[in-house]
Amino acid sequence: MSHTPRVPLLVVDDDALARLALGGLLANIPGVEIVEAEDGQAAWEMLQAGLRPALCCTDLVMPRLDGLGLMEKVRAEPFGADLPFVLITGAADRSSLQGALRQRADGFIVKPFSAPQTRATVERILRASRPRRPSPPQR
Repeated sequence: MSHTPRVPLLVVDDDALARLALGGLLANIPGVEIVEAEDGQAAWEMLQAGLRPALCCTDLVMPRLDGLGLMEKVRAEPFGADLPFVLITGAADRSSLQGALRQRADGFIVKPFSAPQTRATVERILRASRPRRPSPPQR
């Protein structure tokens, strides 16, 4: 029997209900496993400990370490230079979105999010990022 490895998707949001809702929606994407972090600092610690997600969905506004700060730290590291980021925002804050574009965000989700649009955004970014990410070894 062949077992296809599931790739982790990191969902970072200080709002537990938002994490649950987004994680539940993304868990329906075939071949993924949802890993959650309560804020950017917790996500950073998980990444430093060896977590290598296929994609990171992070809220922009969080205590301790916000989404832009997390993306900046991760992108400065060799392990995270090509990690796709989808930024989640509850407000159409132009300065934050412009900062995210300068930092090379791969996509955006605006709260409250639409399930079909959110899933399509994440699936599109996952497909686009596959060529630049190493494939897991075949057994």
